[in-house]
Amino acid sequence: MATHFTKAIRYDRIATDFSLYLNSDLIGYASSSSEGESRKEV
Repeated sequence: MATHFTKAIRYDRIATDFSLYLNSDLIGYASSSSEGESRKEV
């Protein structure tokens, strides 16, 4: 049985950083989109 993860990176205007989400749960912040791409690997 395969496990499915939903990953997302969204710009947060209030924090002026990129918010990292896994399965709709906030898991952290990154200073750039590319940093978020490298950090969101599960």
